[in-house]
Amino acid sequence: MKKILFLAFAAVLLIVMLTGCSVFTVDYDEQLLTNGGFESSNQGWTLVNDSSIPVTPVFTTVQEDSDEYNSNFGFKYITITASSSGSYCYYTQAVQLEKGAVYKLSVNLRVNSTVSAASTMGAFFGLAEAASARASYTETTSGWVTRTIYFRNEGYDEVHVRLGLGTESSRVTSGAVSFDNISLTKVTSPTDTYIATIGDTAGGDYSLSNEGKLFAILIGILTPIMCYGLYIAIRRLAGRKDKINDGGAVSGQNFFTSPAFMLAIVLLLAFGIRLLMVNVMYGYGPSLNAMGSTAYELANDGPVEYYFNNVPAYSPGVLYILWILGLLAKPLNLLTGSTGLGIFMKIPAIVADLIAIFYIFNYASAKYDAKRGAIFAGIYAILPTIFIASSVWGIYSSIGSLFLLLTFFAILDKKYINMTIFYSLAVLFMAEALVVLPLLLVYCVYIYIKDISSRNVLP
Repeated sequence: MKKILFLAFAAVLLIVMLTGCSVFTVDYDEQLLTNGGFESSNQGWTLVNDSSIPVTPVFTTVQEDSDEYNSNFGFKYITITASSSGSYCYYTQAVQLEKGAVYKLSVNLRVNSTVSAASTMGAFFGLAEAASARASYTETTSGWVTRTIYFRNEGYDEVHVRLGLGTESSRVTSGAVSFDNISLTKVTSPTDTYIATIGDTAGGDYSLSNEGKLFAILIGILTPIMCYGLYIAIRRLAGRKDKINDGGAVSGQNFFTSPAFMLAIVLLLAFGIRLLMVNVMYGYGPSLNAMGSTAYELANDGPVEYYFNNVPAYSPGVLYILWILGLLAKPLNLLTGSTGLGIFMKIPAIVADLIAIFYIFNYASAKYDAKRGAIFAGIYAILPTIFIASSVWGIYSSIGSLFLLLTFFAILDKKYINMTIFYSLAVLFMAEALVVLPLLLVYCVYIYIKDISSRNVLP
């Protein structure tokens, strides 16, 4: 039984780690930008301008019966007008990209009056990271025009799409430009068009910023230290005169060696780590911003209309969570890209982590003793893959992992109906749970043949 419990626990950790290390991919023609048509004003975009000479973009609403209305453009667009004193004003949005893929970045723009800039950067759109994937305009256009840039991403995990009038190093003294319908999608490589290459890394495609390298090194060093410290602390607590017996009860009456105290310590440790991470790290911007935008769309349109009008990027269980979060976030006025929404979106994953830790402690304590239960739960609590996924990245694999954990516990207890229910819920929240489906099917066939009594309860 000890080996089975250990293997089950190891399998859950492996699935979660594979989830955290999974390669990011993008579907063809999937819209990667949030609010590219500015129908929700500046939601999803970050405004950057000179605080000493502020330039505020104007959002224009087009009436459906006007000559300017175009059903492909929607009802709103933005106009940026330069200051005669020299100014800059642009919007930026972070986007997560798949490496090795070709992308199409397009925009509808209208240069309303000639732009005078300190350098070639006048009215522009493109990527902040690569000049080869950027275009600038200074002459007036004859109405709205569509401009397109194709690029191949060879090394970036994330880029920043920008559009505006002037930059910090290239101020604009005159001119006005309007933008609408900016789009970024993954496409098949065109044969008759120039394709810019960005992030070309001769040394391989694995790269980290200096901050990322430092974070990875610290986590790698601190994790074994924390695991060892946790083990020593719990062992010393349990080694006192009032030892814990095999059933998890306390032979003495000292609260500090009781299962309740050990569970409280582990939960406080887990919550403390996640509270620290969620307050000092916003997380992966494109992922959190996309989840926030989806939550608001679900709240505004409802799950049925959203499902039929969009190609969902999330599993069904996650969509329901986002729908509820969107309904709660609207009255709180939590905007996409804000720190408040970032923290708010991570709450379900963190709660799922704490529930999983409780079940690990409870199950291991019942099978062994509270000391080993605390060690198992503590290891799960401080594993970087676990707490980074929930409190930093903000993905909901923590919820799927919780149900996957309960699936294995149900197998160990031979509760096959519970196993089916929990595994179905795990798949609803985490597609990676399908990795263990062949093993579960083989196990069910084996039990069906070996244990006649199980035939009445197996699905």
